[in-house]
Amino acid sequence: MGRAQAQGCGSSCPRTARETHPGSLAEDAVAIVARWLTEAHAAERPAEARLADQMRSIIDDPVGVGFTMRFVDRVARHRSDALAAEQLVDLVGNGDLPGFLGWVDRLLLRVGARLAPGPSPCRDAVGSAAAASAGRAHGGGCGF
Repeated sequence: MGRAQAQGCGSSCPRTARETHPGSLAEDAVAIVARWLTEAHAAERPAEARLADQMRSIIDDPVGVGFTMRFVDRVARHRSDALAAEQLVDLVGNGDLPGFLGWVDRLLLRVGARLAPGPSPCRDAVGSAAAASAGRAHGGGCGF
């Protein structure tokens, strides 16, 4: 019986040099990470679980991460509503939106891209909506 087992503390006790083996260290590390993940998942609130699912769907979509980065960088964080509107038209204009987007988000992006080049009030509204959507995506309620 090893020292850690004799002390009753399992894999959390330090090992002696004689007991240290790369395979057992790897097994211990995997067990610790598995425990952390289980504990984190058990403590997860419903809103956090939904956000995690949404982020996972973005990552799992082959074009999801690239689209999201372009949307945030070129549209949502742009200081100029007019230039953000142009970028939204370019981003959505090809009609090939990623699969992680729901039908409502697809519709809103397409409507926004149509309204964006219009008069200033339309650009302002589209820019504000895009910034709010990106803020929800990063802060607790995914905008898409």
